Amino acid sequence: MRLRHRTFSFVVAIAMAGSAVLSVNAAPPARSKALANRNVTPGLPSAVRLGRLDPGKTMNVTVSLTLRNQAALDRFIASVSDPRSPSYGRYLQPSQFAALFGPSTAQVQQVVGYLRGQGLMVTSVSANHTLVQASGSARAVQAAFGV
Repeated sequence: MRLRHRTFSFVVAIAMAGSAVLSVNAAPPARSKALANRNVTPGLPSAVRLGRLDPGKTMNVTVSLTLRNQAALDRFIASVSDPRSPSYGRYLQPSQFAALFGPSTAQVQQVVGYLRGQGLMVTSVSANHTLVQASGSARAVQAAFGV
């Protein structure tokens, strides 16, 4: 019972990761920067600027990609959570979740290519393809995300 709760919590956490921190929809390279600039954390436009960051300072960023098949994911979560459903408690393995709902390899590669093209070093991609971590100078981060 406790394992099922942990697995469900993991599924919910992954689902929520699609809307975390900074969402960048993978798009053709020509449009990527425009999408990156539009999809920033809510509230950022009204944030108080504390001053300029040293352009040479190293920054770490995490880009959260949107999950695929959101309607199917919603149905899946409802069915595994409903004791009356035949699917109740039949959770997916992380690799199954990634295959069904995670961003595609092509989407991840577009984001990785964009980040590298902006002078950032991609440091990791999560196994489920929802998070891409990168580092680089504040100058490169500011240019990449328009902040």
